[in-house]
Amino acid sequence: MNEADQAQRMRAVGLVPVLTRREAQKAHPLLDTSSSRILDVLLGALLVVDGISVGAGAFRLPIAEAAGLALVLLAGFRRPRRSLANFGVLAVLAFGLLTFLAVSSTVNGIDDEDWVRRIFRIAVLMCLAGSFASGRLDLRGALHGMITALVINIPLFYAGLAPDTYGGVLTGILGDKNVAGLYYAVIPVLLIATTTSRRHQVLLFAFAFGGTALTGSRTSLAGLACALIWMIVSPRLGLTVRWILAIGLGLGVYWLSESLPRLGGYFDDRLGSDLLRERIQTASWEKAAEAPWYGRGLGEAHVHLDEATWFFHNSFWGLLAEGGWPFLVIVLSAYVVLGMRPFRHAVRTPSRVAVEASTLIFLVCASQLGEVFITVTGALVLGAGLLLTSAEGGGRATAV
Repeated sequence: MNEADQAQRMRAVGLVPVLTRREAQKAHPLLDTSSSRILDVLLGALLVVDGISVGAGAFRLPIAEAAGLALVLLAGFRRPRRSLANFGVLAVLAFGLLTFLAVSSTVNGIDDEDWVRRIFRIAVLMCLAGSFASGRLDLRGALHGMITALVINIPLFYAGLAPDTYGGVLTGILGDKNVAGLYYAVIPVLLIATTTSRRHQVLLFAFAFGGTALTGSRTSLAGLACALIWMIVSPRLGLTVRWILAIGLGLGVYWLSESLPRLGGYFDDRLGSDLLRERIQTASWEKAAEAPWYGRGLGEAHVHLDEATWFFHNSFWGLLAEGGWPFLVIVLSAYVVLGMRPFRHAVRTPSRVAVEASTLIFLVCASQLGEVFITVTGALVLGAGLLLTSAEGGGRATAV
């Protein structure tokens, strides 16, 4: 007699059986203890290598994006482990958004090579998120590969074996300090969703804080502070009070961003860079506010100051400038609805709380960093959020 038959007979006589392995995986997919797929782990490690590019000309791209494309191609040869048939509207929205962005870019006269490359990247990240959610790709395995690469990056960087691109703060294979800060903040917190061990959870968060501090990214540190508060406080709160907490954290993030740099004298004085950031923010808002409702076209989230080109330092405004209100509303709704589940009254699992905390880091970082939503880490957060949302919709929330 197999596990499923035995469980069915126990229910028939009024007993509550321990969930079978298949049922447990369905109810708590991020806590699946089966062996990770080795290809997913290896390619996951390469998802961290965002600062080193391969290829030439129009086909040159960061290794992280090449690994993401390889994962999507790999997913095409696998069967899904979880049906997402109830979420078909997301596929329709994704296709509609890509079509809209293509039309908007064409109407605005954006060079074909620029917007096609950008829209291809967005499409790959959409497929990556869906593949993780459906189980075609091993999300836990990819996260394990990424955390391993993040750990190895630290000694390589300080030994001088990985690139130093930002004056001594931790970058390495990630290339940029803000990109590094986002990875070191989000990946360990997202990995907390895959374990029930309190010791492992504490170690992961400690690593997140230590790694992020080494990058010098104040915004990511502020996001981590909000995530820690959320993980400690929100499980004890009802829906309405969680809303109040989220709003309070949002209001407090600006204070955190200004206060953390000066604590203990750890951070260098950044008056000059902060003044430049303010100028970029002002010019960015003016450009975004003047954009038509359908945006200025893909690749337009940049401004010109002092004969130099600067990317936006705000991802919300970047979406608004590139694709107008449709782009901003659809992308932001995907993160909030799938990542935060703001209208769900049911008891949340620890995995769900960890995914919410990861999403919160994204929302905080998006207010001060220019490319947060359309990233590999974003695809992971959306994939985890959709994976849990599909499991929660299945009606099995607990296991004995």
